[in-house]
This record gives sequence, structure tokens and C-alpha cells, in this order.
Amino acid sequence: MSLGFGSGSDTTVVWVASTPAAIASLSRSRVPCQLRWVASER
Repeated sequence: MSLGFGSGSDTTVVWVASTPAAIASLSRSRVPCQLRWVASER
């Protein structure tokens, strides 16, 4: 699953649109390491 980091506003729109679903699925997955990875990518 590649989100294409750094490809501009398109990515931001996708990010914002998918955030609620991502949070919902992440909150019941093994998330903490992924959240830290995402945080370090920003």
C-alpha cells in the first residue's frame, strides 16, 4: 500500500478523506509502530 508521500495536495486530500477509516481500522490493529512510522515520515 503506497500512499505516494510528497506528491502534493492530491495526497493531502486522500489522507484527509481516508483518515477516519484509517483511524477506525488502525485503532483495532497493531498500530502504535505504524503511527510512529507515519509521524516520522511527516
